[in-house]
Amino acid sequence: MAKLQRLRFLGIALFMLLFSSSVIRTNATHIIGGELIYDCIGPNTYRLTLKVYRDCNPGTAAYDNPAYISIWDGSGSPLFIDTVAIPFPGAIVLPIVSTDPCFIAPSGVCVEEAIYQTVVTLPVSPTGYIFAYQRCCRNNSIINILDPGNTGTTYYETVPVQDSCNNSPRYTNFPPIALCINQPLVFDHSATDPDGDSLVYYICSPYIGADAFNSQPQITSAPPFNPITFIPPFTALDPISGAPPLAIDPVTGILTLTPTQLGQFVVGICCDEYRNGVLIGTHTRDFQFNVTNCPPTPTLQFSSGTIEGGIFTPDSVFTEGCEQGVFIFSRQDTSSADTIFIIKGGNAIEGSDYDPIVNTLIIPQGVFADSIIITANADGLDEGTDTLILSMSFTNPCDTGLITLFRKLYIQDYIPIVAIMDGDTTLCPGGIPPLLNPIVTGGFGNYHYTWYPTGDTTATSNATMGTTTVYYVNIEDDCEKAGTSTPVTIVIQCPIIIPNVITANDDGLNDIFFIQNIEQYPENEVWFYNRWGTLLHYEKSYKNDWKPDVVDGVYFYVVDDKVNEPFKGFFTVFKN
Repeated sequence: MAKLQRLRFLGIALFMLLFSSSVIRTNATHIIGGELIYDCIGPNTYRLTLKVYRDCNPGTAAYDNPAYISIWDGSGSPLFIDTVAIPFPGAIVLPIVSTDPCFIAPSGVCVEEAIYQTVVTLPVSPTGYIFAYQRCCRNNSIINILDPGNTGTTYYETVPVQDSCNNSPRYTNFPPIALCINQPLVFDHSATDPDGDSLVYYICSPYIGADAFNSQPQITSAPPFNPITFIPPFTALDPISGAPPLAIDPVTGILTLTPTQLGQFVVGICCDEYRNGVLIGTHTRDFQFNVTNCPPTPTLQFSSGTIEGGIFTPDSVFTEGCEQGVFIFSRQDTSSADTIFIIKGGNAIEGSDYDPIVNTLIIPQGVFADSIIITANADGLDEGTDTLILSMSFTNPCDTGLITLFRKLYIQDYIPIVAIMDGDTTLCPGGIPPLLNPIVTGGFGNYHYTWYPTGDTTATSNATMGTTTVYYVNIEDDCEKAGTSTPVTIVIQCPIIIPNVITANDDGLNDIFFIQNIEQYPENEVWFYNRWGTLLHYEKSYKNDWKPDVVDGVYFYVVDDKVNEPFKGFFTVFKN
């Protein structure tokens, strides 16, 4: 069995070597750091968690999809067992934070984190297992190691030989991405162990793995893995210039350093896992420190905006009677009180255009943030847009003297809601109901509709085709102010149709001068004349009941429906 495994490994390794030598891969991923963790979740079943941190500036290659983790046995001459492929789970950009209240994030520093996970089940092994991941390459701008742009990394974990499940330690926090030169760092780099094993911390060498010729090997190199090569005067135990130098407490895992040189540095931290006084595993993490200048900035951070429907939005324009303006002061250092002195200016009148604002705002000790609320009054005056200028001064803890911030806030008039719909419409029963679509202007925020008489609450409505109806819509906005549209009358009425031939021969067909739809115009008037202008018949509210008792010939009518212009025309009477 061992011979077959060796042959299998040699065949695959030979194929990978030939392939990588024929194609140089240039998709360097700019690895910044990472670690590999395992959890025993059942008999011989492990959940593997691979954390990879990389530079996310433009031009960086995409994350591995999939990422390959090789499985080796734990013998003195490890045998390759298998490779598992883990799909890319997505990545997040990590915030660049610092314990220094005057810290400014350096430009060009961007770090993403991807966390791959999978579950593997393995047979019982008398030698244990080794899980390993390798990837190339690191940022070429790193200054403490040899040829960083062609130097990869290895993250691995050793599963000890044992009768029960074991879980690897895992670090609690990720180190800060950027450090301020000549400013002390105190960082909790401790780990937790699900099994309660004893942990001992120390600075150690990261490992190399993969290169530009084969940047993402599906099968890692065989353990043991080689340490990275440092450029003198840097070493694995002293990887960064510092006074005092980089150190970690072996018991608490507290990492301390005051960096004294600008640049990017690779650092490795190890955590030995002991059970009953016996070393059963070592958990390694490497990462990149970016040491930068940190010019002083105020701890008090300032923002302005408006509150719409209880939600803060980052702008500085709000509407009378509808919104509140807010100026927020936030800070990281709460060890003492901060006092902000406020001077108001602009053409907006305090107490009239907006409610009074305090002249002094004190943020007490222990409080992270406070704010000034500006509430505009709905004075009903057509003033256009008023301007409120705030001059806010406070002590700069990172420098001497006061810092003064100027901000403008604009107060605009509320414009009433106006809704216009098309004019009255006449429709014939059976026609297509018209769409009632008001044109709405003014108001604040979203519109809320109520149609009458239908009760619809949509932005548009369809008229019904039953009887003549007056329609209008009431519109309310987010400021709880309302407006009503112009009314529209939908007249249910068909046009009249006047005959041009009458066969008055008493056969019961077409004997009467029948005007179709005349009953829909009850105020109508009708006149019938012979060709010499003699009135033959007149009727108001014509009932379709006149039978022409005349000789054959051509006659004249006038029909006034009192809605349209009078209809005039000729009709012919045939009696035989």
